[in-house]
Amino acid sequence: MDNKEKEYVEKDALLNHMRKVFPPIFGSIRISNFEDLVQHFPVANVREIKYGEWYPIELDDDDYKADCCYRCSECGFIRDAYLLEEDEYCPKCGSKMRYDH
Repeated sequence: MDNKEKEYVEKDALLNHMRKVFPPIFGSIRISNFEDLVQHFPVANVREIKYGEWYPIELDDDDYKADCCYRCSECGFIRDAYLLEEDEYCPKCGSKMRYDH
């Protein structure tokens, strides 16, 4: 099997591009045939991935030590430092986390 990462396109964007690039007739096949093909092609079950980062924060709470927590750059969710390596995604907003620390 090919190890190339899959790429997905939006149907409307593809159709709009085809209408601009191709003349009304492409060989003996009309653009409407392409439009029908695209519109009836099965869709993939994908979702857009949001990316975020964990930023270290200091809390002014006596129950926490300094630099014990991190905040999600996308939604502000606060996570204990010892749980960071377990979370590939923010549990609140679903952002895929990048690790630079």
